[in-house]
Amino acid sequence: MHDHGSLARRKLLWVLVLTGGFMTVEFTIGLYTGSLALLADAGHMLRDVVGLFTAWVASKLAQRPADESATYGHARYEILGGFANALLLLGLLGYIAIDGVRRLFQPEAIAPGALFVVGALGLLVNLVGLLILRSEATNNLNFRGAYLEVFADALGSIGVLAAATIIALTGWVYADALVAFGIGGWILPRTITLLREALEILLERAPKGVDTAKLRAELLSIPGVEAVHDLHVWALSDRYPILTVHLVSQLPCHQYPELIENAREVARTHGIEHVTVQIEPTPLGDAPHEPPSAKG
Repeated sequence: MHDHGSLARRKLLWVLVLTGGFMTVEFTIGLYTGSLALLADAGHMLRDVVGLFTAWVASKLAQRPADESATYGHARYEILGGFANALLLLGLLGYIAIDGVRRLFQPEAIAPGALFVVGALGLLVNLVGLLILRSEATNNLNFRGAYLEVFADALGSIGVLAAATIIALTGWVYADALVAFGIGGWILPRTITLLREALEILLERAPKGVDTAKLRAELLSIPGVEAVHDLHVWALSDRYPILTVHLVSQLPCHQYPELIENAREVARTHGIEHVTVQIEPTPLGDAPHEPPSAKG
């Protein structure tokens, strides 16, 4: 697990270096040509450099072992990284929208040749980044945010190529701003999804795919369980769901281990491995005020 985490961080670092290097080239040529699509894509890449760096730092911090002040460890850093990336993406989309509207009323001359060359190179860089991150993006929200950023960059590069082609063939400079709008429109719903997933974990809502009503019913159906209460399901990260629950049972104490194991097995069927079960011989509200004295 540790080796895989180190490899994933190295992949992220490779993509960070590729993106940062090309961003500098794209921004410089965008200023020279006056292309909004190019500057928007360069701005997106600049935000991506920050986002990828945030994802890299979050991944590194998440690998720190648990300690006395962080008994659950540091996995939540990856969720904070994904949340920060989503906020930065929303900021970029706002910039594209505002400047795009301005360009519709005040179009500027654009050199399509330079635009096309930069768009082609950018697409190549982004495709390499997607290949590097693809295997890590399926089961990690932090890396999924980084993958989405690079994917949006690839779309931006395709948009730049389209704008350059239209302007070269027709001279219609409005294509530049319209392509920027198209890129933003595609990115927005995916960014909102990423933000919502991160917020659900930060707010400690039940993980996606866990039906708490069904889970409660299955725990109640375990032989010997008379009531289920204080059931809480949340997640430290998108890969670390947690369950705590109190089970009321009149079974003798020597049967508690079997009862707890049955409860853990129910939790596993819902994808939950980290389980804390407390057995109560009577509901807490009905328990005597004085604890029974120890014998022996």
